[in-house]
Amino acid sequence: MGKIADEVTGIAAPIVETQGLKLVDVEYIKEGSTWTLRIFIENPDGELKIEDCERISKILSDRLDKKDPIDESYLLEVSSPGLERPLNDLEDYEKHKGNLIKVKTYAPLNGTKEFIGKIIGIENNEVSLEREGKNKGVIKIPFTKIAHAHLTVDF
Repeated sequence: MGKIADEVTGIAAPIVETQGLKLVDVEYIKEGSTWTLRIFIENPDGELKIEDCERISKILSDRLDKKDPIDESYLLEVSSPGLERPLNDLEDYEKHKGNLIKVKTYAPLNGTKEFIGKIIGIENNEVSLEREGKNKGVIKIPFTKIAHAHLTVDF
């Protein structure tokens, strides 16, 4: 995350949590000539509704206007992280056990930095993946070695 995303995360997380929701990710990116601040949230107890996104957007917009952590003008978007949501903590991996994920590591493990497989377990801060194809088998990836991971869809 960048400096602005980190700062906004500190502002957004308590707001989202007080509404009974979970902050999944914050992105601050430039698309064309427009800066966009994306806040991804989920309902840990079930379905995220459009009203949840609207409520968080209004509260967060007011708070950001007061704190003013971003100098340039930007577009604020609050939404679900979607089908290929990022996995940020061990709780995410446990929740999505049995699902297919894509993992990138900081340094190569067994000669590669990218892995695709189903989460079969989390033990001793390691994520176990069941891989198919030519690399079939189980690989254990230390959580501290994971640079980025997200759910992925196999069509």
